[in-house]
Amino acid sequence: MAAVAVALPLVSAPNANAHNEGGVADPTSACPNGYTVKSADIHDRHNFVIGRVELRWAYSCGGNWARTTSYVGDRPEIESRVARGDWLSGPGSAYAVDYNVNQNWTYYISIRPSDPACAKGSLHYQGYWQEATVCSDR
Repeated sequence: MAAVAVALPLVSAPNANAHNEGGVADPTSACPNGYTVKSADIHDRHNFVIGRVELRWAYSCGGNWARTTSYVGDRPEIESRVARGDWLSGPGSAYAVDYNVNQNWTYYISIRPSDPACAKGSLHYQGYWQEATVCSDR
């Protein structure tokens, strides 16, 4: 039996981040009119605010995502996570990491409006990981 190679076109979601895991699609193109549900400041070891993590939502896509922003310029690494409930990995979650940028975001996840959602943002700053987590009230 002879093997046959077939060339298929590659189709994928827009690549907004250096690395994405989980989620449905890039919210910058799939979720117009998104807004911040809750946010938390990220502090350094001296308690100075160096960034922010946001749990975002848009009715247009029925989804939540996390966005992390550095207030101290481009960081060697920025990570964001979003998940259903308070556990930030596994099914119902999304993760993104970017390098040498000042902001990144995850793909959005679809969850029921009655389910809680959480977002976690991490910045690599002065040799240490600094992070914050925020969860919805649902």
